[in-house]
Amino acid sequence: MVAVLNTLFIRKIRMQVEGFFNARYVNQILREEGSSTNPASIMLLLNGMITTGLTVYLLLRSGGEVDTNSWLVFGMILGGIAAVLLYFMIVPEIIRFLFRQDRGLSEHKFNFLLIFQVTGLLLIPCTIIASYSAVGKQVFMYVALTVLILVYVYRLIRGVVIGISNRISLIYIILYLCTLEILPIVVIIGLYGDQFHR
Repeated sequence: MVAVLNTLFIRKIRMQVEGFFNARYVNQILREEGSSTNPASIMLLLNGMITTGLTVYLLLRSGGEVDTNSWLVFGMILGGIAAVLLYFMIVPEIIRFLFRQDRGLSEHKFNFLLIFQVTGLLLIPCTIIASYSAVGKQVFMYVALTVLILVYVYRLIRGVVIGISNRISLIYIILYLCTLEILPIVVIIGLYGDQFHR
C-alpha cells in the first residue's frame, strides 16, 4: 500500500506531511483537493487504520495483555479505530447543523484526518521493526507509544488554535475538547481495557 502511494500519489503525501507540520498548508490542501474522499486520501486513511491498529496491538501484546497472534483482538482494535474515526467525522457535522455555522469545524475535521493519515506513515518504521526485529523491539514500542501521545496532544493544540482563530471563546473550546474529544477516548479505552482483561 505504501509503495502504491509513493508511486502514484507522492505529491499528495508531500502535501499531507507539509500540512501536518505547518498549519498554513492546510487551507492550500483544502483548496486544491477539496475533498477527503479522493483515492490517495482513502488509501492514506486505510494505512493509518492498519498501522495504528497494529501499533496498539503490539503494545498490548508486549505488555502481556493479549494472546500472541490473536486476530480477534486485532479486529476489535480496528473496529474501535473505525468507530473513533466515524465519531470524529460526524460530531463536527452535527454541531454545524445545530448552530447553522461552521466557525472552523470543517478545518478542524480535515486537520483530524490529515494528522491521522500522517501518523500512520510515521508509525510504519516502528511497527515493522517491532514486528520483525529481535533487537530493540521494546524500545521501538515505547517510541511508537510516544508518537501516539505526542500526536494526540499536538492535534488538541491545533484544535485550540483553529478555535481561537475563528474567534471562539477559550472556555467553549476547552468545553468542546473535554466533553466531545477527550472523554469519548477515555471511555473507549476503558471499555476495551475491560474487554481485554476478562
